[in-house]
Amino acid sequence: KKLKGNMIFMQSGVVKRTGPNFTYFNSFKRDDKSRALPLFADNAALHYTGARSIDGGETVLKTYCNEGSCEVISWTAIYPKCFGPSGGRLFLNGVVYNSTVPKESLEDFELGLYCVPPGPGSTIDYETQDPVEIIKASIHPGSPSGIIRYAADDDIQPKNLYKINT
Repeated sequence: KKLKGNMIFMQSGVVKRTGPNFTYFNSFKRDDKSRALPLFADNAALHYTGARSIDGGETVLKTYCNEGSCEVISWTAIYPKCFGPSGGRLFLNGVVYNSTVPKESLEDFELGLYCVPPGPGSTIDYETQDPVEIIKASIHPGSPSGIIRYAADDDIQPKNLYKINT
């Protein structure tokens, strides 16, 4: 079956797909170099997303840097090491987190894998709950602007993550 409709290439790299009963816009626009923030600017929350090579699931990475230190949090749909500790929860069962990564260490740092406790409405208390595992991670600038290379122990290979404008 063929899709019916048109693809329109608009200014600034935006692609618009039109057809019967739908209109689609891509969410990735070319960066304006004069307004681009440094990779990890102070007081800027950055949000990246990309696909995991092992299973095609989404990986989300959020950073917030201030006064030389960054908070890094990342999650994906499945953490096999959290199946037991989360009471058999198969999906959205954990996150990796570090609240104090020195900005100059973002190319080589550690994240704690925290599993969601069993039961409905459970939350992770990073101050009292111990991580199940420590994961080595690295973040490197990618090319073009707006892409980073993110690698963690639980991945087969580093992956490209794309900045989401929030």
